[in-house]
Amino acid sequence: MSFDVLEDAKGWLRRSGTDSERGEFVDPRDGSIALTDFVTRHWRAGVRGAPGTVKRVDERVRLHILPHLGAVALRDVSATVLRGYIATLEGECSPRYARQILTSLSNIFETAIDDKRLVRNPMRAKTVRWPKAPDEDRDAWPLATAQRVRNVINPRYRIAVVVALGCGLRQGEVFGLSPKDIDFERGVIRVRRQVQLLSGRLYFALPKGGKTRIVDMPRSVATELAAYFLDHPAVDVELPWGGPEPDRERQSFPLVLTTTYGNAIRANIFNDEAWKPALAAAGVIPAREKGARWKASRKDGFHVLRHTYASVLLEAASPSSRSPGGSVTQVRPSPSTTTPTSCRRPAARGARPSTHCSARCPSTYPRASSRPTRALPVLPKRDEPHRPADAFNGRSQRGDAPHDQGRGPIAGRWPSCRSTAGSPLLDDQSLLGRWR
Repeated sequence: MSFDVLEDAKGWLRRSGTDSERGEFVDPRDGSIALTDFVTRHWRAGVRGAPGTVKRVDERVRLHILPHLGAVALRDVSATVLRGYIATLEGECSPRYARQILTSLSNIFETAIDDKRLVRNPMRAKTVRWPKAPDEDRDAWPLATAQRVRNVINPRYRIAVVVALGCGLRQGEVFGLSPKDIDFERGVIRVRRQVQLLSGRLYFALPKGGKTRIVDMPRSVATELAAYFLDHPAVDVELPWGGPEPDRERQSFPLVLTTTYGNAIRANIFNDEAWKPALAAAGVIPAREKGARWKASRKDGFHVLRHTYASVLLEAASPSSRSPGGSVTQVRPSPSTTTPTSCRRPAARGARPSTHCSARCPSTYPRASSRPTRALPVLPKRDEPHRPADAFNGRSQRGDAPHDQGRGPIAGRWPSCRSTAGSPLLDDQSLLGRWR
């Protein structure tokens, strides 16, 4: 490091001494490493997450960051450089994906700060403005559309639509469902695993977020599942657990849904050969021309059934939420017309659970105040024996919330927002019960 005048050198020396005493000194020579070298040698090894997440982060860095900034030294990545890079990025990809790329780049700089190679994160400069992500509504289908798709899909995979729409399961969770996860007596499904596809290889993994949960199973769904088991017995499938690598531990589960050859279902093949033909037959998307590929339609993917599930529950609680055109709208019911219930996420010991939950959390089911509700029974104390399930109309008094992960009874701490058999929300007389 060189200086034009002596006073500049003395000033730098004083500041360096002060920073050293505070433990904040950063040697400028350590920031001379190129961004590519820092990512390869120091950053990449610390990336953690699900295999699919790690792969997506690696693709963002390898395809969109290093080609533009890889040769620049860490200390030379200034706000000026980043403003030009963001302008280039906006011309190459969507604002939402650009923000994901910039998040990965910011994480690289944060790692450099922890390694004492940078003083501050240049991504946080006031003049570095990230692309604004557009507000995209997660549209749900009208119930009639979901019924049409259910009726025209390949009969072997009809049960996938039934379970996703009736219980709110994700696609991978439907493919990983086992008969052992279905409790017909209590009317619940335990979501314990999902089937994932990465680099052309299948594997089992925990549900999204690494959390198991328990969801309600309407009687109509239970009837469909019982009939499906008679025609399509479960098949044992063995796959690696936690990732597609060959050295992973392999586990075997009997799966409800398999291919005609007894293998786990691949999402990409299911989407092209079962899901999209059903959408075309139901009039949701245009038919495919011979020899052509299906047009991408993310908003009409399998996940739309999960949004429709949540919207139908909200509509059942708020009759005025149906628009004049008959479509289901995702609106939060007014507190004046509904009685909010507690989210089923467990609270800390001794803390009162919040009655407010994100609108995207399907575990919050508002209950219409105009409908008759059943009073919760008096639960046994902790030292009393477990009583039979008749108090909950055939359901157990144990904590069957989707986020409890087997932590024991939680109903004694706050009212469960899970509807019981006979509830106007999920029984055979409800909106969900009538689409059998």
